[in-house]
Order: sequence, then structure tokens, then C-alpha cells
Amino acid sequence: MQSYLRCGLTFLLCWSLAASPALASPAAMVGTVGQANAARLGPSQLLQGSTLFDGDTLSTGPTGNVIVFMTEGQLALLSDTTVSLTRTPTGIGAVLERGQAIVASESPSAIEIRAGQIVIRAHSTAPTRTHVIRVGPKEFVVSTTGGEAEISLDGETRVVPPNTSYRVLVDASAEASPAAGSQRIPRRAGKSRLLILILGATAAVTA
Repeated sequence: MQSYLRCGLTFLLCWSLAASPALASPAAMVGTVGQANAARLGPSQLLQGSTLFDGDTLSTGPTGNVIVFMTEGQLALLSDTTVSLTRTPTGIGAVLERGQAIVASESPSAIEIRAGQIVIRAHSTAPTRTHVIRVGPKEFVVSTTGGEAEISLDGETRVVPPNTSYRVLVDASAEASPAAGSQRIPRRAGKSRLLILILGATAAVTA
């Protein structure tokens, strides 16, 4: 797990919001491919410069990666990842079907990652990078740098501090034990389907 986190943070060092081109896009357009290695758009090879639209599915192989420039941020796919792109009422949704993806954004509503039943997005207008790993259907690792992130499920939203990695479990027993050295973020009062465990600090990345 730690190797995944190190890989994602290293990838972020080569990737800056300042490098994003301004996009004047039609409603159905979601972004432009800034980098593509060992990646596919549906059944076809994904090429740098390709325009992406609502409903497109991107995937990477074992050595692949993709960077997508969007109007208000960027989306990166790491190796062995599949993401479907969709328009939301407020911006763009990246549905993480497998693997791991990273979003950089300065707007809470601009880009969100949907992984299983949870939705992850920036919480404030501070530059925020959120790295999500889909471990299984109901288990995820979420790492943030820069700003706070929101993790939502069934109308319940939890705000997590930046520069920290979290293990997120859906429908886990309230008695689930944290890993050695980790802490649990208290659940809200009443019934909650989210269990969030603090795994540790992440390195802050500056653009």
C-alpha cells in the first residue's frame, strides 16, 4: 500500500495546475488529454491531444498513465486503472472502476471522484490534490495534499484534513480495529455506513 502512495505522490511532482491550458468547451466536452502512455479510450488507443466527452471510458495498462486537462483542474490515472467520465450538475465526475486516480482542483464542485458508493471531492477553494485507490468494492485509500477533502455516502459527508492518508470502509462493523499506529475518525451520531481510519501523513506537494 505504501508503494502505491509513494508512486502517486511522485507522479504529482511532475504535474501542476499551472500547466493546464484554458479550455473553452461545449457542454458535452469534459477535457483534453495532455499525456497518454499505454492507455486506451474505449477499445482504441488513447492519444495525446484527444478531446474527451461525457460517457468516455479511459483505461491504462500495467505501465500506463494519463493526464487530462479540464476547465478547472486536472485528472490523472495511474497504472492498471479504469475511469469513466460523466457530466454532473456542477462539473465533472470520474467514476473509478478499478485502480487509482488523482484529482487536482481549486473548486469543490469542479471535479469529483466516484468510487463504488462514495464520492470524494475538494472541500474548499484551496488548491487540493486528492489521490484515491480502489482496494475493493467497499474499501478505499484516500490521500489529500494542500486542502481538505470531502468523503460522502448516502447524504452523509465527512470532511478530512489535508496532508493525510485515510482508509475508508463502507458498511464496516463499528468494532473494526484500526491497523497498528492508525486512528479512527469518529462516526457521526446515529447510523453511519462510513468508517474512516487515519493511516498517516502524506508529503505536501507544491506546484
